[in-house]
Amino acid sequence: MKTLPWLTDALPAGEPPLLLAPMAGFTDAPTRLIARQHGAATTYTEMVNALGIARRDPPSLQLLETLPGEAPVVAHLYGTDPEAFAAAAEIVTALDRFVAIDLNCGCPAPRVTQSGAGAALLENPSQIGRIIAAIRCHTHLPVTLKTRTGPDAERVTIDEVVRIAADAGAAAITIHGRHRLQGHSGSVNYEAIERVVATGLLPVIGNGGIRDQATAARMQATGVAALMPGWAAVGNPWLFRHEADPPVATIAGTLRQHLDLAQTFKQHLQSRYPHTTSGPDVEQSLVLDFRTHFFRYLNGMRGVTTLRGSLSQLHSLAAIRQAVEEVLANETSFRARVGRL
Repeated sequence: MKTLPWLTDALPAGEPPLLLAPMAGFTDAPTRLIARQHGAATTYTEMVNALGIARRDPPSLQLLETLPGEAPVVAHLYGTDPEAFAAAAEIVTALDRFVAIDLNCGCPAPRVTQSGAGAALLENPSQIGRIIAAIRCHTHLPVTLKTRTGPDAERVTIDEVVRIAADAGAAAITIHGRHRLQGHSGSVNYEAIERVVATGLLPVIGNGGIRDQATAARMQATGVAALMPGWAAVGNPWLFRHEADPPVATIAGTLRQHLDLAQTFKQHLQSRYPHTTSGPDVEQSLVLDFRTHFFRYLNGMRGVTTLRGSLSQLHSLAAIRQAVEEVLANETSFRARVGRL
């Protein structure tokens, strides 16, 4: 099994490390820090537009902000133009915050693929090689890529992609074991991942369908060097510790910490980039952005449906905190009653 060059010291004996997948709108600095504190060996930024970085656009640069304690973090970039990636690589490297630069070749969202980026690059594997080569010429950091098995079920092109990536000097490849048309659902093509691992061309990180110990074990059986859970880890950082049912008090403490970190980080961004938006203030922005995190943390608890229905009417952070505390108190009371039966 090939190992990951920036994770040599972090590899636990006998099992591959768990990495937090890049997820647009979710893997900001607070989410990444929480994941690291719960055992994620590495985290990835949200998708950042390479052209936006090259132009030093504040919205793109904001996505590269980090918090103390996060390291190691990988910068996850998307786009199509090798020259833009070359310029972006220089800027990312100069920030001295990241241990690698990762190329997105797997996002199936139309807003990304309609420009030829993300999973659309699977239609043009040679362009993937050109982008990787351009990045490598402008950074000392390892260059990796995250991709899928192919454009669709009939075109499983991952074998060609990994060969081109290896020839261009990639250091590792993450394979989401689904094709572009599957999005984030459907069966995982473990056989394709096993085939790539067997070539020995690159260390392989397995991604797709990892939601518990059973699915993690199935992915591990392919021989990958690391596992990369995604959506299953949102609001559930205990996944990195293989803890399936944490106590309510543990969930409550982590949720409160996450919210506090999110508020601090919002304030940091506003201070560092004061002229980037004319939208909601820090508190309103935090309430809007943190809604999905609330529901992922509180998933399955008594009263969360009511909270979901009333959330649009809760406009202050204090009101949000109170509503969440009520859900947590109800769940604690319920579990205590059940425990006495």
